[in-house]
Amino acid sequence: MSNIDSVFNTFVSGSNAYSNRFTDHSYNVANAGTVAGKKRSSYISTLNSISTPTSFAPAGVSYKPTIDIETIGGVTPTTYTSNFMINTKALAIVNQVASNTSPGQYGFTKVGTFFPDKNGDFVNHVGQFLKVVMTNPDGTPKIPNMAAFDQLTTLNLKNTVGLPQATTYMNLFAGLPSGAQVGAPANTQAKLVFDQKGNQYNVVMSYAKVASYTANGAGFPTDNPTPGGPADPPNSERWTLTATATTNANPPVPVVVNAAWTNGVGIVFNNGIPVMINEGNAMPTLDITPPATTAADPIVIDVNPGTLTKSDGLTVLGGINFNNKDIGSDGKGPGNFKGFSWETDGRGVVSYDNGDSETICRLPLITFKSMNSLIEGSGGIYYSSDEAGPYSIRFPQSGEIRQSAVEGSTASATDTYVAMAQDGKRFNACIGGLGKTIQMLDVLEQLLNRA
Repeated sequence: MSNIDSVFNTFVSGSNAYSNRFTDHSYNVANAGTVAGKKRSSYISTLNSISTPTSFAPAGVSYKPTIDIETIGGVTPTTYTSNFMINTKALAIVNQVASNTSPGQYGFTKVGTFFPDKNGDFVNHVGQFLKVVMTNPDGTPKIPNMAAFDQLTTLNLKNTVGLPQATTYMNLFAGLPSGAQVGAPANTQAKLVFDQKGNQYNVVMSYAKVASYTANGAGFPTDNPTPGGPADPPNSERWTLTATATTNANPPVPVVVNAAWTNGVGIVFNNGIPVMINEGNAMPTLDITPPATTAADPIVIDVNPGTLTKSDGLTVLGGINFNNKDIGSDGKGPGNFKGFSWETDGRGVVSYDNGDSETICRLPLITFKSMNSLIEGSGGIYYSSDEAGPYSIRFPQSGEIRQSAVEGSTASATDTYVAMAQDGKRFNACIGGLGKTIQMLDVLEQLLNRA
């Protein structure tokens, strides 16, 4: 009887095991096209009969479900720079609520379809909020102990603003007209500059042709530090540069410019290129004093009119027309949020419409001793378990994060249909064997009744 019991149990447990595998196959077909979907499988093994003087365990078939979290799916490009793919055996850390003070249970996922919601919180398409380590602009963590989950922060971009930058230089580019008369109205160029708070000022550079200096010093201004200096080269032209500034408002309000630029800086040109700048002295900085109401520090700007004996800045051209080119400068006002992207080492970078960008966070990755032993939730999220063992958190290495991409599913519908056909035959074999066993029991029953 024990042998019949083992045979019967083998076919019953086998049919149950392969029936359960059809549940796995259905799961794989449903997840074949999902982001970071993981293939579900199972271990099916046979058990021998165990007999002791006091007990008997019949032979059978054992079924144990598994899910392969560690295998990495293919790369699926997306148009969203806020999406990312973890190209290593690790998971991102998420919550199902955005709160940092009451975040609820922490979960782990490879579904990287994150995008800021209406509140600025980064959430993926299955409702999981991304946890990050906030950083200083140089990428160093603001809170060093990222191994503690309660030190992580939900990534939020709602109040992100690009900081303004004061103007520090102006490169002058223009073609001054050689045909201009001494004493004629100056040619002008305007340029917006910024203070440290992003306030704008309109600087006007004026270029006026003046008389050349002679050998005996005639024509030198009375405050020239070297009266009686050498004459300007033959056939040369002398121009004076001055600067004024106003607030960029309506109406504009004049602001103070240092005396070096209200008095003017001299430049001598020979054959159209500069041969002397500021009488051979260093070029003075252009110092602009913002109105007291702005509480901003003075703006100190290095002015570069060009290189001696080169035509890379101010030049003199024939004719009477002023060739007005743009003045090159830096500085910018505050910037509004423009976009967010991930670097390949998991640094999160915000870009602004003022051309600025900054690193604001780093993406922590978590690994477990046995990743495939995590407890599976819904939407590609997993939870810790005793079987998964201890965890460790680290920042990605370069190349472990793919930008503007998500991970494809490791489940294949085609492979699953093939496996379903094979397991269908095994299931039918178990059902057939079970039917034969029942027939054998019927025959045995008849024999026992006759006896």
